[in-house]
Amino acid sequence: MPHFLKQKLHSFSVLRLLATMAILLVSVLLPEIAFAEDAELALPYEEGLGKFQESLEGPVPFAISLVGIVGCGAMLIFGGEITGFMRTMIFIVLVVAVMVQAKNVVSMLGGTRSLSDTAYVIPDTPSLRYFS
Repeated sequence: MPHFLKQKLHSFSVLRLLATMAILLVSVLLPEIAFAEDAELALPYEEGLGKFQESLEGPVPFAISLVGIVGCGAMLIFGGEITGFMRTMIFIVLVVAVMVQAKNVVSMLGGTRSLSDTAYVIPDTPSLRYFS
């Protein structure tokens, strides 16, 4: 390897090391900026995602996804010779139907709350009673 390429490679690795150390230094000295989080300020798209999540939790999506699971299963079992594209589409519909049903199935099996709904209780420290 020529000498000038070694020098350029060495200078690039030194710059990368300096940039990494600068980012680390900022995150250690200014944690408010590095780990910016404010529970009261929501991102602009969170309201839309919340509405979308609520629309996937009712009885109609449950029934549609149940029909989708049964239909996809029947197609895969009794479909005979289907093309690779059609088989991929069936698997995509099956996965989406299972994802829609996931919360309902978990709640039927005894799960009551998601991790985002819970508050973590720290029992031995009275000053830090709730950490969320």
